[in-house]
Amino acid sequence: MVALDHDDDPERGYREAREHTLNHLKIVFQRCFVVENDDEKIIAVMVMHPHNDLFEIEDLHVKEVQ
Repeated sequence: MVALDHDDDPERGYREAREHTLNHLKIVFQRCFVVENDDEKIIAVMVMHPHNDLFEIEDLHVKEVQ
Protein backbone atom coordinates (compact mmCIF):
# COMPACT_ATOMS: atom_id res chain seq x y z
CA MET A 1 0.00 0.00 0.00
CA VAL A 2 2.74 2.42 0.90
CA ALA A 3 5.19 1.61 -1.90
CA LEU A 4 3.86 3.97 -4.57
CA ASP A 5 3.83 6.81 -2.04
CA HIS A 6 7.63 6.54 -1.93
CA ASP A 7 8.53 6.00 -5.60
CA ASP A 8 6.92 5.53 -9.02
CA ASP A 9 8.79 2.23 -9.33
CA PRO A 10 6.86 -0.25 -7.11
CA GLU A 11 9.95 -2.34 -6.27
CA ARG A 12 12.05 0.63 -5.25
CA GLY A 13 9.08 2.17 -3.46
CA TYR A 14 8.51 -1.07 -1.55
CA ARG A 15 12.12 -1.14 -0.37
CA GLU A 16 11.98 2.50 0.76
CA ALA A 17 8.59 2.11 2.42
CA ARG A 18 9.68 -1.07 4.19
CA GLU A 19 12.85 0.54 5.55
CA HIS A 20 10.94 3.66 6.61
CA THR A 21 8.23 1.65 8.37
CA LEU A 22 10.73 -0.65 10.12
CA ASN A 23 12.60 2.40 11.44
CA HIS A 24 9.38 3.76 12.94
CA LEU A 25 8.52 0.38 14.43
CA LYS A 26 11.90 0.41 16.21
CA ILE A 27 11.43 3.82 17.81
CA VAL A 28 7.65 4.17 18.29
CA PHE A 29 6.11 0.73 17.81
CA GLN A 30 3.38 1.58 20.31
CA ARG A 31 2.24 4.41 17.99
CA CYS A 32 1.97 2.42 14.76
CA PHE A 33 -1.36 0.83 13.93
CA VAL A 34 -2.82 -1.60 11.42
CA VAL A 35 -6.45 -2.39 10.62
CA GLU A 36 -7.45 -5.84 9.39
CA ASN A 37 -10.69 -6.92 7.76
CA ASP A 38 -12.64 -10.02 8.78
CA ASP A 39 -10.32 -12.16 6.63
CA GLU A 40 -7.30 -10.88 8.63
CA LYS A 41 -5.91 -8.97 5.63
CA ILE A 42 -4.35 -5.59 6.38
CA ILE A 43 -6.49 -2.83 4.90
CA ALA A 44 -5.04 0.25 6.62
CA VAL A 45 -1.87 1.40 8.34
CA MET A 46 -1.02 4.49 10.35
CA VAL A 47 2.54 5.43 11.33
CA MET A 48 3.03 8.26 13.77
CA HIS A 49 6.15 10.40 14.19
CA PRO A 50 7.11 11.69 17.65
CA HIS A 51 7.77 15.36 18.33
CA ASN A 52 8.50 17.03 21.67
CA ASP A 53 4.98 17.04 23.06
CA LEU A 54 2.84 15.57 20.30
CA PHE A 55 2.67 12.91 17.62
CA GLU A 56 2.27 13.67 13.93
CA ILE A 57 0.41 11.24 11.66
CA GLU A 58 3.20 10.71 9.18
CA ASP A 59 1.68 7.98 7.05
CA LEU A 60 -1.95 6.96 6.77
CA HIS A 61 -2.86 4.51 4.04
CA VAL A 62 -6.20 2.82 3.51
CA LYS A 63 -6.56 0.06 0.94
CA GLU A 64 -10.32 -0.27 1.07
CA VAL A 65 -13.05 1.46 2.99
CA GLN A 66 -15.12 -0.92 5.10
